[in-house]
Amino acid sequence: MERNLSSISLENYKLAVNFSFVTYQGGGTCIFIRNDLTYSPITVSQLGEEKILEPCALQVSIGETNIIVLCI
Repeated sequence: MERNLSSISLENYKLAVNFSFVTYQGGGTCIFIRNDLTYSPITVSQLGEEKILEPCALQVSIGETNIIVLCI
């Protein structure tokens, strides 16, 4: 997946977090975020297992509001 992610280009967005396979090809999860937003990655990869549960997460700060985004 890492190889595929590097070929993705979305105007005004960047790859924030991802869960990539080590053993298998294909699959995985990722979250892209707008360049002007402030975010912090949340470590959830220890909960993941390839082909079963593939999580990634981040916290976005918009003004005084914090939002957690989880991709499974």
